[in-house]
Amino acid sequence: ILKENYHRAQNPALNGKERQAASDRVFDASAAYLLSYRTERPVRYWVISRLKILSSLIFPGRLDDLPFPARREMSMLHFTVKGGYFVLLHLVHIAGFLGIILVLLRRNALQMAYAAIPLSVLLLIGFWLRWPEQRYVVPAYPFMVVFMAYFIARCSGRTKSIPETDS
Repeated sequence: ILKENYHRAQNPALNGKERQAASDRVFDASAAYLLSYRTERPVRYWVISRLKILSSLIFPGRLDDLPFPARREMSMLHFTVKGGYFVLLHLVHIAGFLGIILVLLRRNALQMAYAAIPLSVLLLIGFWLRWPEQRYVVPAYPFMVVFMAYFIARCSGRTKSIPETDS
């Protein structure tokens, strides 16, 4: 019934009142479904779905928004650039999160404040807004690059140039 009402609401052959009535029925049925889903499966709605959104935000399955042609029409250079960016994005996020974990383990107040910036951006988008689009990760990406560099420096033992201040 929901699908039928949706198609009726989009049908240009119907007059405005019929389409509006179908649209109202779609809205009411969707609201009832959402309320039912929240009460019947609260853990799945409040926790699992938000974790899935957060994981698709941090580790996207594909990159559709890069300005290249479709995959079948790409040259090898386009495909290499897009694939390289995809791998680099995942490496930056993984190493950035590991760098944030190292900072949190050190318990330096200033560094923890810097670590809170990308974490708060990602949690705000993933848990509260529930809108997994890569363009919203842009404020967190430079911080993830810095924490990736911190992680690499700590793992390679070259942290003598990084001051060990306690705030």
